[in-house]
Amino acid sequence: EKKEFIEWTKTLGGRKISNVGGFQSKDFVKIKNTLNSKFIKQLTNDVAQAIQAYGPGKFQLACTAIWSNINGPDSWNITHTHPETDFTATVYFDVPEDSGLLIIDNTDHVMAFQRFYSTPFNVDSVFTRLKYTHYPRKNSVVIFPAHLPHSVTANKTNQERISISANFKVVREDETQINNS
Repeated sequence: EKKEFIEWTKTLGGRKISNVGGFQSKDFVKIKNTLNSKFIKQLTNDVAQAIQAYGPGKFQLACTAIWSNINGPDSWNITHTHPETDFTATVYFDVPEDSGLLIIDNTDHVMAFQRFYSTPFNVDSVFTRLKYTHYPRKNSVVIFPAHLPHSVTANKTNQERISISANFKVVREDETQINNS
């Protein structure tokens, strides 16, 4: 189903947003078909489980955008954020070795100007990183807050790195009651 799904996304046409080279499909969140609906439902469940780490509470989760990314040789993505959404998720379908890393920037701008954090005694920890580097693996998913600046390094192989990314909006139960009043 993955191959069929990716081939279908290619028929939607491409767009240029954060991609330098490569192919990024148009958003297909509103297109109804069995593969798309099944994929969105599963990914929504995965994101809902992941955001439980932020604390308990009742909420509704809506997928607001979804697109495919196909980065061939020397293709990459500039640093960007996903405005007007809460979480971003990327599912990696094909990830050849050395085909690009996900880099998530630390948004603590004060930390970036402190000598300690730029030269932290050769110790790498989540408390001293100015950037987080994610090494994607085939058939894995990464979920992170959409406001964090992130980029993808260049694909240094002759093969394509293929992923599907999606944005999710969280609406807490108390917000839905206010909006329905």
